[in-house]
Amino acid sequence: MQTSMIFGNQRKLGLLFRERFTSEENVSLTVDAVVNTDNCSFQGRGCVFKRFEANNGMMTHVLDKVDIGGAYSTDNDDFLATARARKTWSVGKGNRTASLKVGGEAEINTNQKVEARGRVELSTKLMNFTDEQDLKLKLGYGHKRIGVSNQFLKGPYGCIRENNWSLMTDFKDFVEVKYDL
Repeated sequence: MQTSMIFGNQRKLGLLFRERFTSEENVSLTVDAVVNTDNCSFQGRGCVFKRFEANNGMMTHVLDKVDIGGAYSTDNDDFLATARARKTWSVGKGNRTASLKVGGEAEINTNQKVEARGRVELSTKLMNFTDEQDLKLKLGYGHKRIGVSNQFLKGPYGCIRENNWSLMTDFKDFVEVKYDL
């Protein structure tokens, strides 16, 4: 189980718990929960997805992965049917490589309201930034989920990750610091 402490200007100190179970048939169940230490409120999300990977043929030029499934979130108390897809390209050569990831998803709730979101991310790893430290930098534009909620950052965002620490921001109002326990 992944356990983290989260602190940001959007909420008080929170404890994040996440567990993922994956079968041999590429079906995954992910359960996330955040407990707010200020008022002991709880926010949870459960997702079940079947992953289809484009291993060969024409689809590898268009998509890497497609996930079909559903999710339930306590913050809107609704079941969502979800389809999401992603394509990743390597950019650069040698030790100076980065990855460019383009993704999109569409969700439909029980009232048949459809929401579509997308994002593009450029990320790179700086291996051995210091003797025992790797650094991962990510810049993105689009919709990025905040924690386990149904709230999203919209527009530009960035993330710096070092082993157990990460800092995410939208460069305006939102800042979140996360420490993996």
